[in-house]
Amino acid sequence: MTTKLKYREFEASRDLERVGFLISQAFGVEEEGCRKWILEARGKQVRVVDRAGSSAPDACLFLIPMGQFFGSRSVSMMGIAGVAVAPDARGSGIATHMMAESLREARAGGIAISTLFPATQPVYRKVGYEQSGALWQYSLDPSRIRGVKETELQIVAQTKADQPRLNDAYRQFAALRDGCLDRTDYIWDRVHVSRGHPANGWAFMDGESVEGCVFTVRKSEEAGGKRVLPISDMWMNTPRAARRVVGFLADHASVVREIVFHGPNPHPLLLTIQEQAAASRIKDYWMTRIVDVSRALEQRGYPAGITTSVHLEVVDDLLTENSGLYRLSVDDGAARVERLTPGAQAAREGC
Repeated sequence: MTTKLKYREFEASRDLERVGFLISQAFGVEEEGCRKWILEARGKQVRVVDRAGSSAPDACLFLIPMGQFFGSRSVSMMGIAGVAVAPDARGSGIATHMMAESLREARAGGIAISTLFPATQPVYRKVGYEQSGALWQYSLDPSRIRGVKETELQIVAQTKADQPRLNDAYRQFAALRDGCLDRTDYIWDRVHVSRGHPANGWAFMDGESVEGCVFTVRKSEEAGGKRVLPISDMWMNTPRAARRVVGFLADHASVVREIVFHGPNPHPLLLTIQEQAAASRIKDYWMTRIVDVSRALEQRGYPAGITTSVHLEVVDDLLTENSGLYRLSVDDGAARVERLTPGAQAAREGC
């Protein structure tokens, strides 16, 4: 017998305690911190699933609308986070139902793709997600990157009030690297406060122009020696900004034994330091699911100077609106998508 499930919006007055518990159980963190995250995180929407006969939700997730860059253009993307299922409801199919409903909601809202970092892959593969990229983690000893000198740019402390100009400069960096996020407040807030630890922002500027940025995370110093310095954000748009950032990090060598940061591969910082001083590894793989085929193909960018077309046949058992024949036409970096009738011979020859 199939249990009836209801996917709905989160209501703080009736759901906060329960959803805090679900997230705490899933991620092994304190409930109070979970409740704070639920209430204070900006730019997200919380969804829950009730089982028939249950007095409280048995599953939850966060929907985080943003963008993701492909071909130098931002594609509308629904991020997924905070996926949690009650211990006694795991294995019942409730997570699959919740993910399927979230994808239908995203499509109805005009979203092109959905991306997430999976704690486990099978449940997401069931609804059409697949590995599509990786988050790289780097670590380096600042004493090994000395010798790169750059003094042209000023280092200016940043606050949340500076976020608009930082975001404009960051988007220049991100647009050149497929998979980078087109950030919203939710992501920027995680830059300013990384896993509960505040960060100091530093912009590398020529007058009013931001050419690079580093956010250093403030954590309690370790007793008896140099400390590890986490970086919650680091990017640079010019060679001199990269050199200035290297010098800035090297200046921490007297008190820091290791600097840890995340980013694309290759990271432009590694192309600036003189020696192979950084260790790198894949920290997490991310998975993506196409939510709306036409939007996903039209919103992304393509190589300039190319004019061509291709025919596609799509089968989507969950979002059945995606199924069918398409003609993708690309001209000088932009795309146009046409839905074709099943009887279109040209489409069948191109599939």
